[in-house]
This record gives sequence, structure tokens and C-alpha cells, in this order.
Amino acid sequence: MRKRILAIALATTMALSTAVVAVPSYKNVAVAQAAEEETGAQSFDGWWTGHCLGDEITETEKTVNFKSITDNDPTLTGYHNTPVFVIYYGDENKVNGEGYDEVFVVRSDLYGWLAPSLGGNNTNEGMSEIEAAGFTFTKENAPEDLADWYAANKKGVDVSYTTSIKDGVVTVKVTNNGISSITTFKYDESKGKKLYLSVTGERCTIAKYPKALITTPCDDPFEKSNDNTNTTTKKKSMSVKKVTAKAGTKVVKGTVSVAKAKVKVTVGKAKAKTAKVSGKNFTLKVSSALKKNTKITVKVTKSGYKTVTKTVKVK
Repeated sequence: MRKRILAIALATTMALSTAVVAVPSYKNVAVAQAAEEETGAQSFDGWWTGHCLGDEITETEKTVNFKSITDNDPTLTGYHNTPVFVIYYGDENKVNGEGYDEVFVVRSDLYGWLAPSLGGNNTNEGMSEIEAAGFTFTKENAPEDLADWYAANKKGVDVSYTTSIKDGVVTVKVTNNGISSITTFKYDESKGKKLYLSVTGERCTIAKYPKALITTPCDDPFEKSNDNTNTTTKKKSMSVKKVTAKAGTKVVKGTVSVAKAKVKVTVGKAKAKTAKVSGKNFTLKVSSALKKNTKITVKVTKSGYKTVTKTVKVK
């Protein structure tokens, strides 16, 4: 009798274990609000070069709070260098993934635009077209001077988004350092897909964000300064000493002032690529011969040092 009871218990345990393992890995298994105690950080080095996994928008209202800091480079003045929120339908919770169907993109600075398939109109110039497509976009606590707000983003700010679907209407509220935008539109059940929100950006880092949704982890910049002391460790300076980029060649090389730094090189409009570093020297081999006057941007980062960027033209 005892052996029979043990056999039944073992069979039940195995069945439950099999059910758990059978969940597809790409599905939004870890809902954001259930994973807030496990957080991470992610950097976005260029436009549309990285996205967090999508957080599903459902009938249950959900608020996710996190932090963001913009790359403190004096040459960066664009408000797009702050968190950006992509709303889309999909068969999986990945931007540009299976069944990706973009709806609306919201920028932190009270600006947004429709997906190209819906007209692509933005809130600064095409509100009538946006409203005709069934969307609303309202603003709360707009600052008198966005430049001050952007300066705050370079020091680090609190960010959040709140999502829900109620009576067939989707509501997405985005807040960054006290200013908010609210986007609404009708949920399209006919698509037969889930609706997601993904965080991206350009030249900024988000932190204290649900770890389950992070795709490319990085160090948390807020933890480095949160040492429970009144002293602040100043970052050291470094510089790009030399950049060589000659027309007709396929190599960009140069020298920086410190050894073993991380060097990323952008050639023209191509995506930034990581250069090979040996001591203080770096080398990047490109697939096509360099053309005269093409812009080359070199970005150098290293823990404990200020990020430095240098731009030259192919000679």
C-alpha cells in the first residue's frame, strides 16, 4: 500500500514538472510586476540598435518604475537620447520578432508617432491625422523649458509606464522626471496577437528595470554612486589621441590616452561597431573601402572614466 501511494505521488510530481518545462521560452512568462524585485540595467548606444523584451499590456493595470540616465556627452542635445517606448502587436515579445506589428512609438519628451503602416504622422505636425486614425495623445505637467528637463536626464531621473486595456481601449501613460504623456487607442482583437510595450532609446541607460525583460545586461550606473556616503567619486578624464582613416583603405585605427578602454566606431550612417583594442591602440576593419569625407565617430568608454567622443572625416 505504501509503495502504491509513493508511486502515485511520484507520477503527479513528474506530470507537474513536465507542464512547467513545456512553456515556450520566448513567451512573456515573467510578467514585469512579478519580477520587480529582480532588476537589471541596459544601455542603448544608437537609434533602434537595442530593445528590451516586450511587457504584455493586459486588462490588469500595471505600473513599472525604473531609472534612466542619458550619456553625459556635451555634444548630445537631442531629446531622443532618453527612453523611448514602442507599442506593438506580436506573436512573441520581441521588437521585429515573429508577427511584429508596430502601433505607436512614444518618446519621453512628450512626443510620439504612428507606425509607418498607419501613416507615420507625429504629434508635433500631424495630430489631426493621428486622431483620425483613432488615437489620442495628451500631455501632463509639460515643463517651461525642456532643456532643463533634458539636463536632469543626464544626471539621472525616475521613469515609469502604466498600461491597461479597459472596455476595449488601450491606455499607455509614460512619465519621465515628472512630465507625462497619455496615449489611447482601440485594442484590435482581430489581429489575434498579444499587445506589448518595449523600452528602447538612444545614448541612454535604463536601470532598476525588471531583469526578465532585459536583453543585453550592463552595469547599473546608479549602484556605483549609491554607496551610502556623502562623498562623490569624480570620474577621470581620457581622450582620443589619434584617429587614422584613409580613403581607399578598409581600416580605421587610432590611439586613446588610457589602456584597455572599450572603443566603438561609427562609419557614416552604419551601426556602431566595437573595435579591437590592444593596450592604448584600437583597430576596426570594415567591409568596404572608406570614401573621402565620410564621417567617423569614435566613442571611448571605461569604468571610472568620463565617456569621450571624437569625430573626424576620412582623408
